Amino acid sequence: MDAIRTLAIIGFLLSVYALYVTWRSKRNSGYTPFCDINDRISCTKALTSKYDALLVLPNSVYGLLFYALVFFVTDARILFLFSLLAVCASVVLAYLAYVKLRTLCVVCTCTYLVNIALLVLSLRAYV
Repeated sequence: MDAIRTLAIIGFLLSVYALYVTWRSKRNSGYTPFCDINDRISCTKALTSKYDALLVLPNSVYGLLFYALVFFVTDARILFLFSLLAVCASVVLAYLAYVKLRTLCVVCTCTYLVNIALLVLSLRAYV
């Protein structure tokens, strides 16, 4: 469980940073975060796109809620189900970023990796 909680903290911090980049980029067109390396490797391109909001809120807000929930959930079956849903969402978001937007979002990719690791660890705890 310690590894799962550590991943939840990492995911939470990544979501905080993603929300900050989204907020700051929308308020200051000259803002360039460290994760914007060039036109093909850009988190602002992904985090300010039309795909970064579900039901009005940025995806990073849902990430904050998800990782906070994962931190406190102790039931292995529920953790596995939540992690499975997160990986499914990650696949969709990765497709949108890599294929539709044609960009690699470093922060997004890190959250996808956290979600995959959460799935693996929760599966090991479940079985």
